[in-house]
Amino acid sequence: MKPGIATAQALPARPRLPEGRELPFPERSSVARLRALRQELFKRGKIQAALKVAERLMELAPGRESAWRLGVIQRDAGLYRESIKTFRDALRYRTGPAYVIPEVHLHAAHSWCRLDDYKRMGECLRRAYRARPKTRSDFNLHLSFGGYLRTKKRYAEARAEFERAEKAATTSLQKGKALASLGVV
Repeated sequence: MKPGIATAQALPARPRLPEGRELPFPERSSVARLRALRQELFKRGKIQAALKVAERLMELAPGRESAWRLGVIQRDAGLYRESIKTFRDALRYRTGPAYVIPEVHLHAAHSWCRLDDYKRMGECLRRAYRARPKTRSDFNLHLSFGGYLRTKKRYAEARAEFERAEKAATTSLQKGKALASLGVV
């Protein structure tokens, strides 16, 4: 009879994380690496993991853009009240890119819409409209503001906003949305 072969213990597929640490990022990760990780997780739809990374980023590098991204992730996670508080915090920062300000107001309007508070949604949309030099989401701003004006039965102004949304559209899908909204008015 052959002698028994000593069996080796199987190693886990992934290394074990320390207690209380659900994400595998090291303590001394650079801010740039954490930002890239946050965006990658968010794009892949791993909202809870992206939320933890975004909260960690707010501890390491607080600022207007970090707060804005955290608010967007909180909103997508269903934490609407917390996202509004975070958006307000983002507006309190004096430093940071100026293009973020109208974007923050636009995302805050979306959170207010989810909470069915259309009065505050309208206020945020008006602030975004006043603050915008030309936002990256100009199409969404015009489309949202047009929808808000339509709910207030201000049809002529809503029509003008939908026409602006059509002009700001960069894709055929956006152009179709603007034309469909324009046809409803």
